[in-house]
Amino acid sequence: MSSKYVELKESVLEEPNNFYYKQLTKIEKQIYTTLYHTYCFDIKNVVCNTESIILVSKDCMTIENFYRASITLSLEHPEIFWAEFQGLLSKQEDGKYMIEVHVDELYNPVIFNADALEYKRSYNEILEKLKYIEPYPAQYKIYAITVFILRTFVYRSWSYIDKAKDIGETQNVGYVLSHKEGCCAGIASLIKVLCNHYEIPCVIVCSEDHMWNEVQINGKWYLLDATPFELGKKKKLLHFLQGEETIQNKYTIEKLCYDTTSASKKEIFNEYPNIAKRNFPCWIEKNGVSKPVIYQENGKYFLAQFVIPSFWEKNSLGEYYIFRPRQWEVVDLQTRELISKRATLQHEFSDAPYDKKYKVLGKGGCFTFSEKSHQYDENTLAILDMVIDKLIVTGKLDMIGYKAYLQRVLQGEPSSVHKLYLDLSVPIE
Repeated sequence: MSSKYVELKESVLEEPNNFYYKQLTKIEKQIYTTLYHTYCFDIKNVVCNTESIILVSKDCMTIENFYRASITLSLEHPEIFWAEFQGLLSKQEDGKYMIEVHVDELYNPVIFNADALEYKRSYNEILEKLKYIEPYPAQYKIYAITVFILRTFVYRSWSYIDKAKDIGETQNVGYVLSHKEGCCAGIASLIKVLCNHYEIPCVIVCSEDHMWNEVQINGKWYLLDATPFELGKKKKLLHFLQGEETIQNKYTIEKLCYDTTSASKKEIFNEYPNIAKRNFPCWIEKNGVSKPVIYQENGKYFLAQFVIPSFWEKNSLGEYYIFRPRQWEVVDLQTRELISKRATLQHEFSDAPYDKKYKVLGKGGCFTFSEKSHQYDENTLAILDMVIDKLIVTGKLDMIGYKAYLQRVLQGEPSSVHKLYLDLSVPIE
């Protein structure tokens, strides 16, 4: 079935309490508003919309505009818990700009539709139990919400949530409300959903390996991490409504995380606008990418790279593993500009299994960070540059040079990901 055309909304949502939304441009707010009206969770009828659409605008809109808008929507409205939006095509036709939008379902539709039913029941139950706080000021409401979450929901590191069948299931508020347990991402999303209901300014803040919230009370921003400091029966909050007097000094993420393997060095400062400014782009480019390969489509050459999942596991031997990449990118050979992001559900590039875990060299994915490896990568990419230069001038691919490049890439990567590179690349003669 073909995708329906949806004109961008001229008027935009009024969301005075949504901090990230305020950072968007006018066209991005229009994209955001249109996506919201198309995909907002219909809690009354329990509908999770997954249809593909084509956004249409008389004004210029780019893939970058789309991703800034769609990622902001996921931060401001985490109740759209089943979907990640992919802008797979950008084109201009008859004086109008178009972007094809697909929904990347974060986990099994049967499960997320079941979660949606439980979401409705559980969410309404929470509002009924917290009905008594409605007349009280924001600080009291936040305290009541946080205590209720601690007493009702079990915090787990995402890798230990054994009920989930898919990693996308463990990260969202739908799973939390359905299973009464969740990792930091799910807990932070639930805080945001409830703060939205009570019209309390609240944002989700992320790092490489943790998520928390910031809330605004009487014009000041406060840190709120609603995951317990001590796991088990005895629960304590490590950071609850810490403001100017308590976070004026730098905090490393280790002081906010409970995973002893954490290696993130990002810092949190009291000055909230700077926090948001740093963290917003991190969501847009939160995942790493593979080294590029030459890719051919419809007789034309491009660069292509698969997106490395931002979540990893570590076994007892200290080895790191990632899940099968679900996104990849096509890049222009000459300008090196991103042409499109593609979801493997709609545009598969490999038959590598999804139920297998892929060994990598470290938490950052298929990369190492020593000076020696950095020099190796630079020399390797220099070979690719020469191959590309020849290809642009002659129109023919220097297969000998490209083989040399690809061989160096594979030598520097674990064997588990070799197939992904070879499947994405043009065939090697």
